[in-house]
Amino acid sequence: MAGPHEFINFEVPGSFNTFAEDINDKNNVTGYYRDQSGTTHAFVRTSDGTITTFDPPAASSSSGSAIDQNDEIVGTYFDSSNAPHGFLRAPNGTITKFDVPNSTFTFASAINRRREITGEYADLNRAVHGYLRKASGKYFVFDVPRAALTAGSTINNHGAIAGAYCIDLSCNPYNAFFRLPDGGITTFSVTGAKRTVPMVINSHGIIAGSYIDSAGNVGGFQRNPVGQITTFFCSFSGLNDKGWAVGESRGDNGVYYGLLRAPDGTLTGLVDPDAGTGDGQGTHPSRINSARYVSGYYADSNLHYHGFIVLPRK
Repeated sequence: MAGPHEFINFEVPGSFNTFAEDINDKNNVTGYYRDQSGTTHAFVRTSDGTITTFDPPAASSSSGSAIDQNDEIVGTYFDSSNAPHGFLRAPNGTITKFDVPNSTFTFASAINRRREITGEYADLNRAVHGYLRKASGKYFVFDVPRAALTAGSTINNHGAIAGAYCIDLSCNPYNAFFRLPDGGITTFSVTGAKRTVPMVINSHGIIAGSYIDSAGNVGGFQRNPVGQITTFFCSFSGLNDKGWAVGESRGDNGVYYGLLRAPDGTLTGLVDPDAGTGDGQGTHPSRINSARYVSGYYADSNLHYHGFIVLPRK
């Protein structure tokens, strides 16, 4: 019988809270932390446990969003005027700051193996659009037809993007889209949901995420490449190419419980032994890599957050 999952907990030295957002196939992790003053900064943790903190030059705050298989990190930083911009950090620590041309702000959400980046930006009229940034630095901007807001959230290794859009600025409802590498866009939503939020798309075109129904109940979904949507009681934040998914569910007691879903549908709990058991506390998995190592963070009994890596269960 399989033994318990092994958690490796960590925190950025001197931090108040640590959030692990993404893990690559080398088991290197990126995310962000808050210092004692509440300012956020980006970090990378290598598989040997070494933690390096960083901010783009002249940043007032920053966060790492995603890390690719070449250890390149993409994220967002804020300048002294509190305007957001994208950045790309090379494995040697060199940081390239970027903005979509003629934008007033740029958020960078995800990166794939081909160094393609997606996110959202606002134009000079403050309208929000999605974008694809190629490794060459060339930009392709896109919108869901007739949408008031379009945001790229996740990109797979073939260049397919999933994200969210709003038909008006009230963002009620808040629906999802799938953009093919050739630019074709398909919209979708969970039936009866007022919010459908894609979190990850794998190389097979399967999209996983969360939704909120009209009663305020939170659930999760997976959408297969032919458009069939399956819903679940737990929301999803990570999905690998082998079909393993991670997510969370909030119990009636207000505690968050992490979950691992196998390709055959088997669910296993992922509960950090140091996580608190009170309202708002618990375990939050964020991503899962090809070898089933999981990144995430947990809230302890004092509602302080710490990062973790979960090793695959033998």
